[in-house]
Amino acid sequence: MKKFILSVMMFVMAGTMNLFAQSQEYIDAIGELISLDNTSNQMGKEELQGTFVNLLVNLGMEESEATPTVENYMNTQFDEDMKSILAEQYYQHLTLSQVKSLIKKYKDPVMSSVLEKNAELSKNMQEAAQQYLMNNIMGLMSGQKLPAVELDANVSADYMDLVKKNIEASNAKSMIDNAKNSIVPKVLEQIDDEEQKQMMTNLFNTMFGALSDNFETLYANSAIGILTKKDLKNLNAFMQTEESKAGRKVLASITENMVEYGEQLIGKFTDWYEKQK
Repeated sequence: MKKFILSVMMFVMAGTMNLFAQSQEYIDAIGELISLDNTSNQMGKEELQGTFVNLLVNLGMEESEATPTVENYMNTQFDEDMKSILAEQYYQHLTLSQVKSLIKKYKDPVMSSVLEKNAELSKNMQEAAQQYLMNNIMGLMSGQKLPAVELDANVSADYMDLVKKNIEASNAKSMIDNAKNSIVPKVLEQIDDEEQKQMMTNLFNTMFGALSDNFETLYANSAIGILTKKDLKNLNAFMQTEESKAGRKVLASITENMVEYGEQLIGKFTDWYEKQK
């Protein structure tokens, strides 16, 4: 159960356009954009690798053989598949000109530095959220309201104000609801026992509720010592640009449909594997 909870948490952090409607220039531009944002580039990659290994093991392959097979895919084909899937998402919200404008902004030394720090922040926040849930595993399993996360003493009032503005501008908290609404129904529909279904419903409500209630504190604790006030101001200014707003619509679309998004990636991997036989 602990492993299951962490898997859901790690995953938390469907395009309708035909990919053939997009030019290769657009797809390549999306690839360059992803490569410049370490947070997006690494999002869920380790968890997906484990999923692919388990998939092959379930098909009867020994893990000792499945692991290098998946590593081969991750090293040779995964980035291309990720690029094509994300291009479908971006195509619905950003023009090629906007994508190129984002790339230019990402390459700016100031923004490049912020993005690098932001990747470290995301990693820290993920680890902090996991630790928080594990520290309160009994309350989580029983559906009790979890205690509040204690704010780091180094977080000043004006720093916290910038954090709140960042969260509001990015609609970051809404991503938790998007993930919940995407994941939970898919999990519950696989459970026939009503008692067990209710238990899982309570667990999810408690977990996502606690993450939402403590999001600002988790963010501030994870950001302090990594992002300066100036970094947060630069990031907040960037989020007001039209390109950034459009990019956040893409992220919202992914979190709203993350199960389908995961299924697309699994489908890409399966196609690749079949061709290796």
